[in-house]
Amino acid sequence: MKSFSLRAHAKVNLDLRVLGLRSDGFHELRTVLQTLALYDVLRFVPRAGPFAIECNVDGVPLDEKNLIWLAAQRMWRAAGRTGAPRDVVVQLEKRIPLQAGLGGGSADAAAALVGLSQSRGKTVAEYMQGAATVKLTWQGWLMHGQSYPITPKGVEVPTPKAVADGAHFEAVYSTR
Repeated sequence: MKSFSLRAHAKVNLDLRVLGLRSDGFHELRTVLQTLALYDVLRFVPRAGPFAIECNVDGVPLDEKNLIWLAAQRMWRAAGRTGAPRDVVVQLEKRIPLQAGLGGGSADAAAALVGLSQSRGKTVAEYMQGAATVKLTWQGWLMHGQSYPITPKGVEVPTPKAVADGAHFEAVYSTR
């Protein structure tokens, strides 16, 4: 495998309804998401040894607390492997602000599923299976430049709607 990079785009909720708490601790949501031009970059680098995450921003967990790590663990198990993931380093160039409600962690996890699948020569169907095990509505996080509704059963329509065509968004993020 050669090193390669993928973008993980931020999103905003054009509409968000919290329907209740699921038994796994996550919330049931009904939302319409719009992806943004703002993105993180994930670089997948082959390296013999344990799986690792590196990041250019302090405060990003580099262990099991990171959704990229969770995605790697689930993909590893979905491939029928035991033990901890190995032989890839994910270098995360963080551009999406932390904890800003822009979906950066989930977008990174979705891009990790794609990148880790590609690094192992897997198919789209195989990373979709991995996405399901991470509880990601993978279709939404992997689209860019689209608006799309998501319900508790996933993306509601097979083709994203241009809900926000021509709209411009400005996000203001304060650390105060």
